[in-house]
Amino acid sequence: MFCLYRAGLCSVLVVLWLLTPTSIPAQQDQSLAILDLEGRGISAIEAASLTDRLRNALVRTGDVTVVERGQMEQILGEQDFQLTGCTSDECAVEVGQLLGVTIMVAGSIGKVGSTFSVDIRTVDVQSGRITHSLWRDYRGEIDGLLGLMPEIASELVSAIGTRPAPEPTVPAPAVMTIHSKPAGAIIVLNGTEAGTTPLDSMQLEANREHTFSLSLEGYHPVDSTIFAEAGQSYELSVPLVRLPSRLTVTSTPTGATVFMDNRRLRTTPLDLPEVAPDRQHRILLRLDGYQQSDTTYFARAGEHHRMNIALQPVVAAATVVERPEAPPPERQQPQPAVKPAKTGGGGKWVMLALLAATGYYGYTQGWFGEKPTDEGLRVGNPPSLPAP
Repeated sequence: MFCLYRAGLCSVLVVLWLLTPTSIPAQQDQSLAILDLEGRGISAIEAASLTDRLRNALVRTGDVTVVERGQMEQILGEQDFQLTGCTSDECAVEVGQLLGVTIMVAGSIGKVGSTFSVDIRTVDVQSGRITHSLWRDYRGEIDGLLGLMPEIASELVSAIGTRPAPEPTVPAPAVMTIHSKPAGAIIVLNGTEAGTTPLDSMQLEANREHTFSLSLEGYHPVDSTIFAEAGQSYELSVPLVRLPSRLTVTSTPTGATVFMDNRRLRTTPLDLPEVAPDRQHRILLRLDGYQQSDTTYFARAGEHHRMNIALQPVVAAATVVERPEAPPPERQQPQPAVKPAKTGGGGKWVMLALLAATGYYGYTQGWFGEKPTDEGLRVGNPPSLPAP
């Protein structure tokens, strides 16, 4: 009825309705704010500087609305909110609500050894859940992380969904050249034999750590690692060190003093684990009562030489005394022979005479009975026995 009476006005309303679009208005750009990245192993100033570089890289994309640091501090200051220690997701959501943004960016930068690890996550302010996370490892000086922030910003923008994700690019491989002195060492890269030295222009997968080893008979093996950055070239020159020789000396009997190259060592048995290789050595053994042993041997690198020496006892030499030759005897004049007196028979008769005289005297003196008279006694004749 209104259009019938006010035809002119009704026509204008119809035209305005027809001109009004019926589709949903286009979605506005995402707005986000960044909390200072937590420093782990780096100073707070360094962490804040890297956060500013990430914030500026996000602004340069032109695809997201980023709240500046000064604006964040002003708004939060009016709310009497302190950002110090705000690293959890719950705190990030609270800050996002105060700032009126849809997404909060938080994370940390840590250092392990000589490698830096950057961990970034995005938190949806409305739901409080983590919508995206990424990490990057970097080996080198800390200022090299500044060049890594634009790459992280580009991935964050793609993850937020304001623009299609860029096509993944394969980083250019690193190139390594290995020389050794002497040449001919076997190269094992990441557990796989890769050739012998010298080896030129060997390609390595970029942005990762590689292990390699060199081995050559008679020399100490070499083990090392290298972090290959994309597009970089590395040239390694490895001097190989000669392996020592090993010598074990035993003797029979034991306890002999060992001399090597005129230098006194200990007694046998003796083990020498590090003998200068590629040369000849003199080995001398001494033990009281035994003959000295003197020998030489050539020490070969990496080899174990064993010497067992049987010592010979010292034999005592017989002493010969030479007597001077006796002069010939002088000619002597012959002497007349003298016969010795016979004394054995004469002595016997003297004894018999003494006994006879003693007996006769005793008879005359009556030693043996009645004394005899002078009658009938004759000198030189024994008395006769009386008649019965």
